[in-house]
Order: sequence, then C-alpha cells, then structure tokens
Amino acid sequence: MFSLSWGKGFTIKLNDRRILQALVEYAGFPKEAYMDVILTLDKLDKRGKDGVVEELVAKGFDQQHIDTFMSTLELLEIGGLAKVAELELSVEGAKNVRDIYFCFRLSF
Repeated sequence: MFSLSWGKGFTIKLNDRRILQALVEYAGFPKEAYMDVILTLDKLDKRGKDGVVEELVAKGFDQQHIDTFMSTLELLEIGGLAKVAELELSVEGAKNVRDIYFCFRLSF
C-alpha cells in the first residue's frame, strides 16, 4: 500500500488493513462499505488512481468520500505514517496507526 524508504535501495512496502480501515472511516465511507472500498483499492497497481476512482464512483459511493480517501492515500505516500497519525482518526484507527508507526520507529 505504501513504502517506507531508508537510504539507497532499501524500501519496505507495507499493506496493513488496519491502516486502510482507519483511512476508509476517516474519509466518511459507511462501515458496511469497508471491504468493497478496500477490494477496489487492491486494483490500484493494475488500474491506477483514476481507475480506482472511476470504479468507486460506478459503485455509487459519494464523491466527497472518494476524494477525501484518495487525498489521504496521497498524504500517506508523501508523508508516511507520521502524517497519517496526525489526522483525526477514530480511536481504534489512530491506535492502529500509532502502533505500526511505533514498531517501525523501534526497528530503524
């Protein structure tokens, strides 16, 4: 889902459903839509961002939720977990992001 890089040629790709769930909730999607949104996002590498947005729109999701979700994903790509941890996530979502962020900080 996103990459963490240290130095030349060293990148860890992380795909954690707990983070994705927190971002889906933050974007305002209803809880029952979680799996549908995540399954659509899983096609990101094949379809690209525009393709994912197009599919979410076709499924009838609110454009504002889609825009918030996609911009939050971009924030994750640019600023990493530290930036996402600053968002006003649900209590559980924030805890999950902080837990993962803390593990990576201890590791490196």
